[in-house]
Amino acid sequence: MRKYFGWEFKPALTTAIHKMASDLSIRKVNVQFQEWIPTAAINRHGQIYITNIKDDAVMSQLELQKFTGFGLHELLHRKFTDFDQIDTSKSPYLIGLHNALEDAYIENRAVRMALTGNAQGLLGLLIDTMATQALVEVKDWSDPKQYPFALAVYARKHGQVRVPLAKGLRPIFDEACSRLEQANGTADTWKIAEWVYAQLLTPTPPEPPVGPTEPPDGPQDGPTEPPDGPTEPSNDEGDGDPQDEADEGTGEAKTPRRPSGKDVTPRSTEPDVDLPPESKSGGSTSETDIRKEGYHVDTKRWTISI
Repeated sequence: MRKYFGWEFKPALTTAIHKMASDLSIRKVNVQFQEWIPTAAINRHGQIYITNIKDDAVMSQLELQKFTGFGLHELLHRKFTDFDQIDTSKSPYLIGLHNALEDAYIENRAVRMALTGNAQGLLGLLIDTMATQALVEVKDWSDPKQYPFALAVYARKHGQVRVPLAKGLRPIFDEACSRLEQANGTADTWKIAEWVYAQLLTPTPPEPPVGPTEPPDGPQDGPTEPPDGPTEPSNDEGDGDPQDEADEGTGEAKTPRRPSGKDVTPRSTEPDVDLPPESKSGGSTSETDIRKEGYHVDTKRWTISI
């Protein structure tokens, strides 16, 4: 597989982004590599910033494809996302759910419309890379902070790698995906996110009892609970036994816990460059610089900014 030095990699990526912007009928796109940006971002004026790469860094062709998918994802926000429809005063958890749905909406739409060459391959590689990394990092998929990310993976039609879903999430996600098929912009994806959030905050009804529902004939020396134990629902923290409702081959997920609103910081749903340290240039990472210019960024440290 071909290798690129950083000084070759950056012009190749810039050319690819300009070609995709032309395919998407997006004008006046400028690409800059900056030390202060941890991932990638695009603003209202078409300015794209990508984390800097050392000139002598050795990059693979697979990394070029991943970065190209990165650039395509940001261009799709530029083309389809209406940031005026996002209420940034709302719960960070709701915003995380919306970002998951908006990301899936813009990518699914681009693939369906075949807006640029190999969109399905590039965007599929991007989400599969994210999902594969999450399968290594995440230990408890019943943690509410994982639900937006799980939804971001589940709602993309072009991904092949799946992550576990906590018991009870699949029907909610299926309905959200059905509504996403009918969505016609960011205002609609925001409404779907509000619906998903409301479902997650609704207490789960108790499951049917296991075992006999009436005591057997004759005197009872002890409690009359079914032999498998009490039938009361578990508490809000979901500390019961693991219950598997995961996609095939991805392990178990416990009964989900309800998110507690602003107390839950969701896992980022945006792609992360995740370069090895030896490939990065140094520099500052100022959130103020990003916010004042209106960049779309959502990593572990930054959230959507308009």
